[in-house]
Amino acid sequence: MPLVDTIKSFFRTPSPSSRPWSPLFFHPTKRVRLLTAPHIPLEEEFLLPSPAPYSSSSASASADTDTATAKLLLNRYFPITIGALIPPSSQRFQVIGKLGFGRTSTVWLARDFSRREYAALKVLTHTASYPPAHTAGPAGERAVLQRLRQLDTLRAAASAVAAEAPSGRECLRVAAEEFALQDGRGRVKVLVEQPMAESWREKAARLGKEGRRMDMQEVKRGMRAVVRGLVYLHETAGIVHTDISSGNIFISIGDPSTLDAFLSRELADPSPRKPLPDYTVYTSRPIPPSTRTLLHPPAVLLGDFGSACFIERPLVHGAQPRVYRAPEVVLGVPWGVGVDVWSVGLVAWFMVTGKHLFPRPTGAGTGDEAHDAEEHIRDIISVLGMPPAGMWDNRFFTEKGEWKGTLALKPRSKTLRDLVSGVKGEEKEEFLEFVKMALVWDPKERATARKLLDSAWLHGVGDK
Repeated sequence: MPLVDTIKSFFRTPSPSSRPWSPLFFHPTKRVRLLTAPHIPLEEEFLLPSPAPYSSSSASASADTDTATAKLLLNRYFPITIGALIPPSSQRFQVIGKLGFGRTSTVWLARDFSRREYAALKVLTHTASYPPAHTAGPAGERAVLQRLRQLDTLRAAASAVAAEAPSGRECLRVAAEEFALQDGRGRVKVLVEQPMAESWREKAARLGKEGRRMDMQEVKRGMRAVVRGLVYLHETAGIVHTDISSGNIFISIGDPSTLDAFLSRELADPSPRKPLPDYTVYTSRPIPPSTRTLLHPPAVLLGDFGSACFIERPLVHGAQPRVYRAPEVVLGVPWGVGVDVWSVGLVAWFMVTGKHLFPRPTGAGTGDEAHDAEEHIRDIISVLGMPPAGMWDNRFFTEKGEWKGTLALKPRSKTLRDLVSGVKGEEKEEFLEFVKMALVWDPKERATARKLLDSAWLHGVGDK
């Protein structure tokens, strides 16, 4: 099967009937729970550029707060309504529920009438839809996806290449198409993606509530898929992901009936929501886990390219989630594909041990960029030791490489080996070697994604 058809087949959910799908009526008689407290932010309200003035409880003050909040939301997000048929011109999709939100998008589950299948619709913010042209910094999700789709077309057109073994491209969650939505405030782009069961972060949290962790073999299979995806991004596409995290590693849906269950729940028990002027904030709902025993483990895909960069651009800007951030980014020096490798090592650590190796700080100084950078470098030193000469930032080190920061260094009382829990024997040794390959101060000495793929820890592990 050509690569393009293979990718499109990911989206297909077997229909229980050959009859065409028709629009559904949402909540005509159901009691919808409204969340009207203006002083309690909900979902994307937490990400607004400035907080609304929640100081008064009077009715007029609440109305003013709602209006101000709605204006801030509409300046960033496009208003989506559950039950809506979009885009208006074709009414191809019907929105059936909210899956999540972020700084650059909201994500919704929808029914695709033209294909009788479910799709995830990633509605980009106004800025993310049409990012300004830069010679440096993030390329913009649409530009990254366009490059990946162009490569798909080239590979599919070359029969000799298409017949080769999988390249790692199949380990990436890439939107197959996009369309536009428009209102009086402007146009936004909507990416049509494969619905996913849950992210690793969500699964880790769900299992953590039960006092459990993901199975080691499942972690290794998933990490191998992520690393294979990175090999493709780095070596073929010329892309740095920059946002490798447990929240951007997704588990595919092995049981399509879970999507039907999501729809049934929304029809029977509508999502709680906060109505504001011209904008409704909905609560997100997860796709329920399957209760069936699957014949094959679901695939693991690396997704979310909203912060990705082209390697041909100069890269010196701040990037990466704090707990997965590479030292060269912390120090503000030029960086490249090695930042993804560093993040992979820390994601593996988190999934195996259940703890972040370099957790986000709390307390005095939190939020101050300079203080946070110093604390971050100090934490890395406490585990890996002092950096090599080429990374002696004069804010923190003398010309001789001695620490001169305002914070005292932590004693190196424990090594990586001491910090690993729940892993023993040969498995522990191979895991530690994998992490040590990824967590190297100097990015020039750090392993490449391809080197990680050849590590003993991932050797012999299936990609799914």
